[in-house]
Amino acid sequence: MPPHGGCCEGHDHDETLDDDVGLSLRPYIEFDHVVCLNEDVPQSGKGILKFHDARLSDHPFVKSHDEDPELLWTIPFLEAVTVKSIAVRSNRIAGVDGSPPLKLKVIGNRGDTMDFDTARDLQHGVRGHNCVDLLLVRPDHFPEGTVDYPLRPAGPFQNITSLTILVCDNYAGTVQGDGIHHDDDTISTLITYLGLKGRGTGSKRQAVDTVYESRGMKKDHQVKGNEYGTQHLL
Repeated sequence: MPPHGGCCEGHDHDETLDDDVGLSLRPYIEFDHVVCLNEDVPQSGKGILKFHDARLSDHPFVKSHDEDPELLWTIPFLEAVTVKSIAVRSNRIAGVDGSPPLKLKVIGNRGDTMDFDTARDLQHGVRGHNCVDLLLVRPDHFPEGTVDYPLRPAGPFQNITSLTILVCDNYAGTVQGDGIHHDDDTISTLITYLGLKGRGTGSKRQAVDTVYESRGMKKDHQVKGNEYGTQHLL
């Protein structure tokens, strides 16, 4: 069974979550070493790695610095895991300016904290560069739930001990044939939930405790294949 991971005020445990995507990987996260770069408030990027049953909550949230949409996470795990999907949610919060994320780059097993230039330059298909691009659905398409975005091809995200997530841009920009363009001034990215699903391997350490998470509900959605803009870097 998975070890305890991190903290979440007001939540001692969740009920069991296990669906066709996998288990929540939150219990496997080594929270003391999670790093988020370009967060407006220190340590706020760690706070959105919430329990599954808190995925619809507004707080805590993370916002990037003003006029810069990028955020960059390095998430280490307590043991080797297989990450099957990512879920992201961005609630509108009164008095907080920010745009939902539009594009993510997800990178497997790069170890130490990565800088923005290195993360931007990595490309899928280059030896040692285990990454994939995801275009996210506008949050108003699923106002009462979350979307599971599968990581494909699955190989680069099997038996890994760290995951890097780069928010490349947000919905303040518009997607055109040659890239993402901003009609107005760039504004911050706002995210209220970041969730990972998959399986642990038990290859590094024995479990000492158990955290359960609530079963996925019908209001949560799995994006299959390349539906809703899941893309690979070519």
